[in-house]
Amino acid sequence: MEWIIVIIGSGLLAFAAYALIGMLQKRFASNPILDFRAVSTGVAQAAWSDKVGNQIARQLPISLDVWESHLRWAQRGGKYTGFTIGSLTFMALALGMAGILIPLMNPAPAAWTVPFLGFAAPFVWVRSAGDKVRRRTVRQLPELAALVAAEISANAPVEGSLERAAQLPGPLSGLLTDAVQLAQSTGRPLLSHESQRGALREVFESTGVPAVRAFAVQLDIAASKGVEVDERMVEISKTLAAEYRQQLLENIEKLETSLTTAVTAFYFVPMVLLILLPLFSEAMNMF
Repeated sequence: MEWIIVIIGSGLLAFAAYALIGMLQKRFASNPILDFRAVSTGVAQAAWSDKVGNQIARQLPISLDVWESHLRWAQRGGKYTGFTIGSLTFMALALGMAGILIPLMNPAPAAWTVPFLGFAAPFVWVRSAGDKVRRRTVRQLPELAALVAAEISANAPVEGSLERAAQLPGPLSGLLTDAVQLAQSTGRPLLSHESQRGALREVFESTGVPAVRAFAVQLDIAASKGVEVDERMVEISKTLAAEYRQQLLENIEKLETSLTTAVTAFYFVPMVLLILLPLFSEAMNMF
C-alpha cells in the first residue's frame, strides 16, 4: 500500500513539474519580433531558462552578487562557460525539485534534506571552481613578475611586456587581457601615470583578491620610479614567491588537523554509533 502511495505521489509530482515547466516556457517563450531584432542588431536573446532563473533569483532572500563573482572566476578557468546567474539558479531549482522524489520514496526525516542539498549543490560547485581559479591566479603572480623583469632587462617597455604576457595561457593572463582591452577601449594607459589611474590596477582591484590587488599596486609603484624597474620587478617576484611558500607551509601544518577531523567525522563517529545504537535500543526495550 505504501508503494502505491509513493508511485501515485511521484506521478503527481512529475505531472506538476511538467505543467510548471510548460507554463514557465510559455510565459518566457521567445518573441519572434525580438528574435528578428536580435539577429539584425547582433545581440542574442536570453534563453528562457535564464529568464526564469533571474525571476527566481530576485525573489530569494539572499543576494547573489557573491555568486556572480564566483561564476566569473570559474569561467576564467574554463568552467561553466555560457552560464549566467539565472541559468545557475534554474539548475539549482531543477535539482531541488528532483530531490523531492527522495523523501517521497523514503519518508525519513534525513531524506528531506536532499532537496535543499540539491538546490545548494550548483552554487557550491561554482564556488569551489572559483576558489581553485583564484589560487591558480595567485600562484602565477611570481612567474608573471619574473617574466616582466626579464622583458624589462632586455630593454622592453613595461606596458609592452604586460601585453605580451597577456598572450600566455592561464587565468592571470585573462585578467591582463581584460586590462589591455580596457586600456584600448578607453584610451587610458595600462599603468598609472601621476593622477591618471591605470587600467591594469582597476581590473586587478575589481577581482577582490588581496594578492592580485597588491601586485597591481606594486607594479604601478615600480613603473613610476622610471629607473631600475627590472630590479624592482625581481624583488617583487621574490617577495611573492616567499609569501606563497609561507602560505604552503601554513597549509601543510593545518593538514594534520584537517585529516584528524575528517577521520573522526567519517570513520570513528559512525563506527561508535554502529556499536552503541544497538546497545541503547536493547536497553530501552528492557524498560
